[in-house]
Amino acid sequence: MDKLKIIIITLGSILGCSQFTFSQDFIGLSYSIGIPTAAVNKSISDASFKGTDIEFRHFFTENISGGFTIGMRNFSQAYGNQVYTSDVVALTGETFKDATALSTVFTSHYYFQKFKFIQPYAGLGIGGAGVFYNVQVGGIATSDVYWGFTFVPEIGLLIPLRNSGTSILSSAKYNYQTGSKGHDSVGYWAFNIGIALDF
Repeated sequence: MDKLKIIIITLGSILGCSQFTFSQDFIGLSYSIGIPTAAVNKSISDASFKGTDIEFRHFFTENISGGFTIGMRNFSQAYGNQVYTSDVVALTGETFKDATALSTVFTSHYYFQKFKFIQPYAGLGIGGAGVFYNVQVGGIATSDVYWGFTFVPEIGLLIPLRNSGTSILSSAKYNYQTGSKGHDSVGYWAFNIGIALDF
C-alpha cells in the first residue's frame, strides 16, 4: 500500500510539471537592464535601468513556440557643463542626452531538454524598432527619431514555480537595429528577469 502511494504521488508530481511546461500559451512581463554597444554608446555609455518587455508565446509543440515581443529601453546620461561652438555661435550649459528604443518583433523559440525542472531555450526575434534621441544643453533641446529593421537573438531559462501556472522568466538578448536616414546602426544588450503566466 505504501509503495502504491509513492507511485501515485510521483506520477502526480510528473504530470503537474508536464502540465506547467507545455501550456498552449503564456504571457511574459520582464524588467530589463540595457548595456549600450554600437552607436548608442558613442553618445551614451551608461547602462539603462529603465526597460521592460511584454511578450506572448504560443506553443506549437513541446519544443517550438511562436509569438511576439514589445520592448522599451531608455538610455540617459548627464555630462555636466559643456561648451559647443560653431562659426557663428557658442553655447554653454548643463548637457543631458537621452535615447529611448522601442521595438516590436515576431519571435520563435526552441526549448531544449530540461535540466531537472529548469527549461533552457534559445530564440530569435525579427521586426521593426525606433530610436528617439533627445539632447538638452541648458535651456535648448533638440530631438530626432528614426526607424529601422531589427533582429534579436536570445537565450533564456524558464523556471516553474511548482504547478501554479507561473514561472520565472530570465533571458539575455542582443538587440541590433539597422541604420537609417544618416544614422548608424544601433545595438545593445538586454538582461531580463520577470514572470510568465500560463493560460
